[in-house]
Amino acid sequence: MTRSPSPAPDPEPPQASANDFVVVLDADALGDRESRAVWVHGRAVLICRVGRRHFAVANRCPHAGRPLAGGRLSQRPFGRPTLACPVHDARFDLTTGAVRSRLTQKRLETYPVRVVDGRVEVAVPPAHPEPMDDDA
Repeated sequence: MTRSPSPAPDPEPPQASANDFVVVLDADALGDRESRAVWVHGRAVLICRVGRRHFAVANRCPHAGRPLAGGRLSQRPFGRPTLACPVHDARFDLTTGAVRSRLTQKRLETYPVRVVDGRVEVAVPPAHPEPMDDDA
């Protein structure tokens, strides 16, 4: 089975302060076991839906550095939802970022996500935080 190339994240990142939740898409924009890459505060983020739950993770495999968009989303009965990297099949727990395969020991970065008024919101720190003021 050949996979089509992963779509590039949306070109324009949403604007908001670093501590806020940012609306990234409508909750019904994703079906079960679908994902979409978006940009938030200069970071590529993958929004995933498994069942009725949404998850937000870094769209970069900690094993190989490749995009995770297009990876297989799954959940075994009574198990945790997982995402498999489309390149090497490294698997990660969508809830905690914990590794579920032997290819790497590096966790996948996860972000707080919520659905408010039918819209998926995610809180992501900026890619390059402001330097701390030593005089403070």
